[in-house]
Amino acid sequence: MADVKISELPALTSISGADEFVVNDGGTTKKITSTNLLGGFVTKTGTNGAANIPTGTTAQRPSAAVGLLRHNSTLNQFEGYNDGEWGAIGGGGPSLGTDSIIRTNAQVINENITIPANTNGSTIGDITVNAGKTVTITNGSTWVIL
Repeated sequence: MADVKISELPALTSISGADEFVVNDGGTTKKITSTNLLGGFVTKTGTNGAANIPTGTTAQRPSAAVGLLRHNSTLNQFEGYNDGEWGAIGGGGPSLGTDSIIRTNAQVINENITIPANTNGSTIGDITVNAGKTVTITNGSTWVIL
């Protein structure tokens, strides 16, 4: 088989995998489709669907790199990696009540938290700050624990 230039390969446009080409890798034939080509990346569920991002437990976090985004099934929340640590990303966490009448908060602080200047924070109930983690209350801010 003659060498083929990348520019000569057919476009893979079908999410269903209908478009494919075959590669012979030293005697092993491999089919490359739009489905398996995108297998390790964020995909979408459909034109008007949602992003399908990786999910896994806290122990299954990948090697850290700035900008990573995933769903943590242990903490039941979305998280991202930045500034040397994993942190929660708003939305999708557990909640109770209708129309946000009841707010919930975790009982263990697993990350460094800074309350920005001129803002307030509150926590209800017993909490534990894990070893090596800090809560910084910036000048002009308040943290109330009930």
